[in-house]
Amino acid sequence: MTQPRLSYPERENLLAKLAARYVDAFHTAISAGLEDSHFTLSVPAAIWAATRELREAGKKVGFVELTERLRSSKHLAAAQALLREVPPTATEPEVYAHAEKIVAAAKARAAAQGTVDALRELEAANDPQEALGVFMDRAFELTMEQTQVRKTRTPAEAMVDLWRDIYDPTARHRTVTGIPLGIRALDDRLRGCQMGKVTLVGARPGVGKTAFLTSALAKMLEGHDPERSPMPAVLFESLEMSDKELVTRLTMDIARVPASVMLHGEFPDTATMARMTRAGDLIVAAPLDIDDRSGRTVEQICANIWRWRRRRWPKGTPKGAFGAVFIDYLTRIKKTRAAMSLQEHVTHCMDMLATCAKDTGLAIVLLSQLTRAFVNEGRWPDMGDLKGGGEIEENAFAVVLLHALGKGEDAALGRPWRGSIAAIIDKNRAGSPGGFVMLHYTGELYSFRSWNVETDGLYDDVMGQSGVGRGQQPARPQQRKPKQEALPSAPPDRGSPE
Repeated sequence: MTQPRLSYPERENLLAKLAARYVDAFHTAISAGLEDSHFTLSVPAAIWAATRELREAGKKVGFVELTERLRSSKHLAAAQALLREVPPTATEPEVYAHAEKIVAAAKARAAAQGTVDALRELEAANDPQEALGVFMDRAFELTMEQTQVRKTRTPAEAMVDLWRDIYDPTARHRTVTGIPLGIRALDDRLRGCQMGKVTLVGARPGVGKTAFLTSALAKMLEGHDPERSPMPAVLFESLEMSDKELVTRLTMDIARVPASVMLHGEFPDTATMARMTRAGDLIVAAPLDIDDRSGRTVEQICANIWRWRRRRWPKGTPKGAFGAVFIDYLTRIKKTRAAMSLQEHVTHCMDMLATCAKDTGLAIVLLSQLTRAFVNEGRWPDMGDLKGGGEIEENAFAVVLLHALGKGEDAALGRPWRGSIAAIIDKNRAGSPGGFVMLHYTGELYSFRSWNVETDGLYDDVMGQSGVGRGQQPARPQQRKPKQEALPSAPPDRGSPE
């Protein structure tokens, strides 16, 4: 451009003249989202609207045609004067950039006006506390687009990124491309929790949903080395537990010290205290933030995720954001509107969180409860058993269902439950779905790990206590409904454990 830094009026005048003179400039501005309502100056707005009408009708656009179109307008003389000026030449990227700035300014004005309207509603509300929550939701919705604004990339730019990955020798040998959960067999299948995606983990109450997240976080903390291999930054959105409860669980898992020793009975010995101190140092030094406020809507949670991202990765950070958000759990998120049904609520939450993950580039791991339907029917759970309806999984990149096995069988044999849990991979866009990974859950430490056949027993030993083979269908009980603790082996279409 002859003028590298144009004032706002000059930018509108320039685009109106370029669109009227060059058809390519017009379509470039259209592709940037420019509309009639985005203009603030009446003269270029009139020229743009007349140009758009003529081009959409497939007619010639010139000085005579525009003059005829604007003959009844009070801006005719000013428009003619502006059209007689020859616009400086501009490349397509320059035209796009100017149009994008006009669009962004128009959206900012709309957001500002919407915020003013929301403030007026807040002042007139009968219940200030409830009105404040509504105002925060509206303010987030109005400003979200401003935060997300970025230039649309061309296919050529995306192809450059692809070829960079193809020629990256380290990437070719990397089996985990996202945030690892610390369980090798599960990470190999999922390739980690992918950046910009939502990974959904579902389970019945008491199976260890929160423990699954804290266990994954504990493994990140143990491997954290700020100089050589720093862990990804993590925001833990805890809608159920306090930050103290979460820190306690992390300390127990890392130090391998149960609550009965850490908090009760005789004071721990020197070696135990050393392990607990080391665990505390790891937690404090790590890039970990915990937000334990409850009663928040999904809009408020997404706004908090955006604020956290901007704080952790300021604008201009070379490698961009590489972090994870853990949310515990879906149905604890407050409804945006009280009249929402549960299915509408969880669908809305998943839409918002999937969009937030995509736009922030962060990996979101979301916990969800399962209904009792599969327990009553004597089968393994699937995505249709997620609480709130079967549409939740549509926005999830991967779905893992935790399913406890063998509790009743172990009790019948007079031994403690061996912590056998199947992680069923019911959806996996990073690889093939189906099958399951056997996990071992240590309840007193809130810790998950891979199943070890040498110390934990064979899979068939865990799954075959009911007398049903791994590939067979269960026999329905005669006198009682099947309990969760006595579930059968996997049906044929789930495959074998990893």
